[in-house]
Amino acid sequence: MSKTKATTPPLTIDLNLEDEDSIKRAAEALDTTPESVRTTILFAQQVMQTAEAQELTRGQMVTALMSVLTIMIKDCGTPDEQGEFCFRLFEGLWASCDLPSKAPFGIDESLPSLSLLPPTDDEQVH
Repeated sequence: MSKTKATTPPLTIDLNLEDEDSIKRAAEALDTTPESVRTTILFAQQVMQTAEAQELTRGQMVTALMSVLTIMIKDCGTPDEQGEFCFRLFEGLWASCDLPSKAPFGIDESLPSLSLLPPTDDEQVH
């Protein structure tokens, strides 16, 4: 795979591939082609089918996908760009789950003000 700059925020898309109008609207919103949207949705469906065929638990699938995301993001530009990509991924995931935008789980600040600074060695998870 080629290295990619982390310039576009990741999004989650749940579309019916039979609905051409929604595919076109999604493509326009993402500034891409309908074929690219279709390819992305089909890939996501294949990942889900593979996980089901291998009888992965939800926890195992989340762990596997986090591993893939980590590998991909580490290959995206500078540490600042990687941090921005991670933050946008978190925002997209949070919004896709319809979670509250203010004071989540006892955090006293709203989500956009969370720091984008990379963790110190003491805070590094992996």
